Amino acid sequence: MYASVVPSEQAVAESAERPQSWAPGGSGAGRLRGADRREPRRPGERRKVRPVALTARPEGPLEPARDSREARSAALTVIVGQASPGSAHTLAHDGLALVCCFDGAQLEIAVDTPGGERPQATLNHRHVSIVAPGAAPRMTWRRGGRFMHLLFSPQLVSQTAAALGMRSADIGSNYTAIDPVVWQLSREVDDEMRKSHVLSAAYLESVATIMVRHVLKTCAGNELAPTGLGSLPQYLVRRSIEFIDSRLDQEVTLADLAATARMSRFHYARLFKRATGETPHRFVLRRRIARAKALLAETAMPITEVAARVGYQSQSHFTTSFGKFTGLTPARYRRGL
Repeated sequence: MYASVVPSEQAVAESAERPQSWAPGGSGAGRLRGADRREPRRPGERRKVRPVALTARPEGPLEPARDSREARSAALTVIVGQASPGSAHTLAHDGLALVCCFDGAQLEIAVDTPGGERPQATLNHRHVSIVAPGAAPRMTWRRGGRFMHLLFSPQLVSQTAAALGMRSADIGSNYTAIDPVVWQLSREVDDEMRKSHVLSAAYLESVATIMVRHVLKTCAGNELAPTGLGSLPQYLVRRSIEFIDSRLDQEVTLADLAATARMSRFHYARLFKRATGETPHRFVLRRRIARAKALLAETAMPITEVAARVGYQSQSHFTTSFGKFTGLTPARYRRGL
């Protein structure tokens, strides 16, 4: 449910004349700060989080990212864009951050030390940079290309650490990690952003929970406390299903579902999957498609209205999702009845 960002093979040689800063704004959103920054948000102005839409950024001579897009929820902000060779920015975020390079991009990372700025690593294709909270590395693009920043909320990191039995979320930076799990998830998110116009908060939260849990288990300097795992009691499963079915035309987030069971998002997601065999996100999608099939079979409702009734804001995204579950477009499904 994202806007597409088409990668370019042609690099645009634009050197940044001064440092810029990538800093969180609003509900964890990342912004580029520099000479060509947009007007700041007015006092009292509020930004909508749901539905989560990707917004284009204007291109400018000092922008290190061309045609960049962002999607955000309370737990995670995802920023993708096309970096120009020679451009630079500082990644300033008060929580855990991950950086990925695609399409041949190459990134040099440096950090401030008592002796001055010191190069730390060169990030290439398939590498993942894990940036600890408050590290604020300076990033210079040696080769232009497509990139992704994933900015996680400090609240999600601390809650996940607690659910894992950790005393604290003590994460050290690893600027050139080779992590197949994070890489694969980031590629899947990138693919979604190429195909769709709107990203659900539920999808973002699912990705955020999986990534943060993985990074904490592999990078944090804490041992996990043993936990006894069961599954979600059936009465809570029924309560979840009733909650989902009553809101199929709306956004249903992992936080909403966890609240019905009075659990943390991580603990709920784990027990829910053990009880149903599916993640909460996929279970919600399946219920949406089941309702859509009933509407297509039992009514003459236009497909655009069916899509809206089951929580999709565009017919194209509904058609894509419907096809993944049924192998048919909604129109072909209806004609075959």
